[in-house]
Amino acid sequence: MTKEIDSDEISFANLSAVDDVGDVFLWRGRLFRGINYSYGDKIKALLSSDMVSKLIDCDMFPNSWISDNKLHDYELLVEHEKILNVTYPYEWTFSMLKDAALLVLNINSITQEFNFQTKDCHGFNVVFDNCIPKFVDLGSLEKLDTARSGWLAYEEFIRWYYYPLYVWSTGNEFMARRAQLGVELMPHHSYLQYRYPISRVVKNNYVRKVADNRFIRNKMACVSEKRIQEKMPKYGKKIFSVLNALRILPNHRQQITKLKQKINKINKKKSKTIWSNYDDIYFKERDILRTKRFERILELVNSYEIESITDLGCNRGAFAELLLERTCVNNVVCIDSDEVAVDGIYNRVKKSKKKITPVLSNFVSPFTTYNGDPPHERLKSDAVISLAVTHHLLLSQKFSINRVLEIILSYSSSLAFIEFMPLGLWDGVRGQEIPSWYTVDWFREALNLQAEVILEEKLEENRVIFVARKK
Repeated sequence: MTKEIDSDEISFANLSAVDDVGDVFLWRGRLFRGINYSYGDKIKALLSSDMVSKLIDCDMFPNSWISDNKLHDYELLVEHEKILNVTYPYEWTFSMLKDAALLVLNINSITQEFNFQTKDCHGFNVVFDNCIPKFVDLGSLEKLDTARSGWLAYEEFIRWYYYPLYVWSTGNEFMARRAQLGVELMPHHSYLQYRYPISRVVKNNYVRKVADNRFIRNKMACVSEKRIQEKMPKYGKKIFSVLNALRILPNHRQQITKLKQKINKINKKKSKTIWSNYDDIYFKERDILRTKRFERILELVNSYEIESITDLGCNRGAFAELLLERTCVNNVVCIDSDEVAVDGIYNRVKKSKKKITPVLSNFVSPFTTYNGDPPHERLKSDAVISLAVTHHLLLSQKFSINRVLEIILSYSSSLAFIEFMPLGLWDGVRGQEIPSWYTVDWFREALNLQAEVILEEKLEENRVIFVARKK
């Protein structure tokens, strides 16, 4: 039954504002793409094509269909399978970025079989469905120019994926992740100066020229033969014809194949961080160690109707896996600022396809962009859990308790499970001097100001669990 959607009931996705094909919006918890006039026939043809069916069957593209609903200003509406927790590229680990790059290349390997390509390939066109990357920009699928078969998005791919992956593989996570913010892609000359230090002694304008000239050959693959012939002098046309006949000029298939080889060869150096092995004691061969503390918290979770949880400071996700195994929770968002730990979650979970979404982020001070939705909105769940985290924020990093609790509660739509460590920064043997104000009473009073404390229980000598309901 056709229904006209009330425009007052919809909310647009900020990141779709520059899509010429249409706009993505939410309506009553469902995800739609409004298709602009003049693009309707193209989208209908795509959705009925064997190509898109193959992408969906291969789990590379979300299930999508023409909706019976209507909205003024759009020729038609496409409804997409909704992915629950959307992460942005700057919240991905190294392995996630690498798999996203390979997804884009595999998408183009399939689309070229049908004489199509993606006209762009920036990271915001990829969304992780838990640990499965999917390409979500239907409007990016363009027919290949039959005269030339170069990939239009080649240069964007290099700057968005290859450069940051290489930089990250050398150990520079800081620089690589900031290249994923999407504000400005890494320039060719900046990459050359990073990779080849000797180029730093050369004048910048020379480095820029060298960097730009490296891509002339590949850019030619994206221009039609007719266009090139029009711009070339007579002798140039003859040279071009000979090179083209000899297949020396680049083409789409060669670019994709070679890029796959290059991406697969990039591997991150193994490293350890302060917290990367914190959860090691809980992993015992294929099972996760069940401590009395964990068992009690799982009991508490099971006493409430909770389907999703956001785990703040999750480390390697040991407790997240127990939540899925031992409770009614069917989806967990794991957020931590330790890249080695979160990358470990991703590489472990993607093989099992468990409903866990890894997020590389400092939840107290996250990366944000002006047009992106804040993480506490995208990654919110029925409940939030924060175990053995608050004492670090309060005592080491000197955050105010009101701010810490406000942030933690913002990731929940209802309940919060928060541990307080009465002995502070104590490792079971020794600790630091505790300020006089740092008490259980002080913590309880602060939590009651922002939520209703419904349970308080001492689990261990240095662990008190609070269960609170948002006001």
